[in-house]
Amino acid sequence: MKAIGIMTEDFTVYHDLIAALRARELPFISLDPGSEIPISIGVVIVAEGERPVAWVPTVHVARYPRDATAPISEIQSAIDGAIGHLRGGIKNVIVGIDPGLYPGVAVLADGYLIHTYHLTRTDALRTVVRDIRRWHKGPISARIGNGSPAERDQAIDILLDEEVPVQIVDEGGTTKKGVDPDIRAAIHIARYSPVIRSVNPSHGR
Repeated sequence: MKAIGIMTEDFTVYHDLIAALRARELPFISLDPGSEIPISIGVVIVAEGERPVAWVPTVHVARYPRDATAPISEIQSAIDGAIGHLRGGIKNVIVGIDPGLYPGVAVLADGYLIHTYHLTRTDALRTVVRDIRRWHKGPISARIGNGSPAERDQAIDILLDEEVPVQIVDEGGTTKKGVDPDIRAAIHIARYSPVIRSVNPSHGR
């Protein structure tokens, strides 16, 4: 996946973009306004009112004052828009799932975290898979933790029904404390957890 470029003279926007991109572990490059755009850049984010780059897709983020009520959602919305421009170049998507009553889901594109979901029920996983298929026509696979057997098996049935191959992994080393423990566990499951066994749609559970 190509990188996101940040080209803005607005320090507030720049600071919050950097923080949000690092939190989502997305590749980015800081650019000086007016500088040459490297070929590794797939989209550029600028502050509202700043001039876009002619030959690279540009996403604007609204300016706002730095205070306790700063609308960080504007930053997240801009990043989601940038990812939308990059989706065409994504080769492989992995969906990590921490099963349970409220499953955590992490979507990795070519190894980079691009989306997370905290589902209120397991069957909402079907909507997540179908949403991914709307923008990604390439391979999708899933890695799911081996805990919460009832919810895990329900999730596996949904994934197999959606023609998504599944790896059941050992979630023993996942983080269950701190902020968003289910999401943190889903990211770890998607990236690191050792595989226990694989299940392909044609074979069933």
